[in-house]
Amino acid sequence: MFTQLVDYREQFAEQHERTGEVFYLTVLGMYLFIHFLYGSLWFWKYPSFNSGAFLYDAQQILAVIGLMKIVLFNRFTDWKEPALFMTTLLVVLVGCRYAKQNYFIYYTIFLYGAKGIDFKRIVKLFIGVVGSALVITIIGALIGLVPNATVTHGLGTNLRFSMGMVYTTDFAARIFYLCMAYVLLRRFKLLLPEKLSLIAIMVWVYIVTDARLDTLLLLLLIMCAIFYGYVVKLINKIGNVGLIVLEAFGIGSIFALSWFFNPQNKLMAMCDYLLSGRLTEGHIALTKYYVVAFGQHIIEQGNGGFHPHIVHYFFIDSSYIAALLKNGGVAFILLMILIAYATIRFNNQHAYPLVIAVLLVVLSSIIDQHLSELSFDVIFLATLANISFFTKHDALKAWGN
Repeated sequence: MFTQLVDYREQFAEQHERTGEVFYLTVLGMYLFIHFLYGSLWFWKYPSFNSGAFLYDAQQILAVIGLMKIVLFNRFTDWKEPALFMTTLLVVLVGCRYAKQNYFIYYTIFLYGAKGIDFKRIVKLFIGVVGSALVITIIGALIGLVPNATVTHGLGTNLRFSMGMVYTTDFAARIFYLCMAYVLLRRFKLLLPEKLSLIAIMVWVYIVTDARLDTLLLLLLIMCAIFYGYVVKLINKIGNVGLIVLEAFGIGSIFALSWFFNPQNKLMAMCDYLLSGRLTEGHIALTKYYVVAFGQHIIEQGNGGFHPHIVHYFFIDSSYIAALLKNGGVAFILLMILIAYATIRFNNQHAYPLVIAVLLVVLSSIIDQHLSELSFDVIFLATLANISFFTKHDALKAWGN
């Protein structure tokens, strides 16, 4: 009886593959929009409406609906795949419950749900939903429909604008991830007007937000597009092992610098200044909290939004330090496995645009907290998705080779 039920489910999934894709993209699009609103100031003027609770509940409901795609439409080769999914889901769920933050569980569900989905369609959906919402929010901030929070760098006088986002660096990060998604969709083949447009966007982001690190990431993205052929040759030269070592070095560096940070050391103090105080906060986090297996709740206080009085700032910006301390050692190991697996899979299939995108996300996540937030970063949804559009033949054909 059980075998017949499994066979029927597999037959159903095969016959309704297109329906499953439409279902997944619809739910994902709704989640991207809800999560975008969750990180904006659209409802700040309406304190009577408990927008935080509403948007939080909406994300949970959409995640549960996303599970239906896996149960009904995912095709499994054997029992090991659903068993692995359930085990991963359980481990991540426990970590999220202790951390009181559910981003990892949402990402896990949509990652497994993306199996077999054309990743090109996911990228287009991301650009359409998040891009449209961001443009509307910028206009709303400029005409006063949504608050435009302003801050300064330390004791500086240059105003930094959030453009309707909770914080200025959130806005800069959204621009970076949107630009990367567009460049990825173009498979890093950009025309001159596109390159000039990206340069103009980069300059504008720096002027508006004074976000040095995200500006540098945008510059690196543009350089990768300009010198794409050389970057691919470098990737081929260092291979899978070199890529993993490079990623491990980058991730390990933020832990080492944060752990050994000493403000009395002039070189470290300069690094901390360039990283906007991230070494200070990372050092406090690593020395104050122990690493536990399945996560813990860490109370943070950022500078985002508006505060009626001076607050004591404490926020873990690095996605990796946050994942280790908040979600626990087990979830952190799973995250490292995911990054390594995605890198190797993309490189083995010669999907070089995706390899570059992963490297940029890994680098970005050293200094920002958006690795597990889908309305910022969807790159790892490609791990189990259909990535044929980005493979060597198609990608190089787009370059005329």
